[in-house]
Amino acid sequence: MLIAAEIVLGLLGITADFAGETKLPIEIRNYIARSSEADLTLAQLSGFGVGMVLVIGLIVGWVGLWRLWRPARTIYAVCWLAAVPLYLLLDPVVYYTPLGSMLSEYSVLAAGAILSLVFFSDLAGHFNRTRAEQAASCNHYQPPCFDDLP
Repeated sequence: MLIAAEIVLGLLGITADFAGETKLPIEIRNYIARSSEADLTLAQLSGFGVGMVLVIGLIVGWVGLWRLWRPARTIYAVCWLAAVPLYLLLDPVVYYTPLGSMLSEYSVLAAGAILSLVFFSDLAGHFNRTRAEQAASCNHYQPPCFDDLP
């Protein structure tokens, strides 16, 4: 549920920012217009390329976490950690709408909850086990106990 919440809240936040752009003050709308017309710098192009790779990695991480694939935890964490310094390559963003900002923050909170679960809960044990341990735990059969029957 947290994976779905992260995805849906992130997409809703982006949608809310685009939809609410017309309600922003004129100075901010002018800044957005100037920014969209300006040529991209090499740092911005590099940031965009790295960002696309990280988005693909994040999607792989989401699917992998959903399927309880061992490397998915590392892929997901690396994508989130690598995204933080990526902000240094981007332009300042000053035009978030209140609703878009709120939804984006909730998406990040869901991501933090996912990271907490896969590293610090009982679920972390699944990602730490070897294939042999996983197979042994799945094939362990215990016959029913009939001692409690009247």
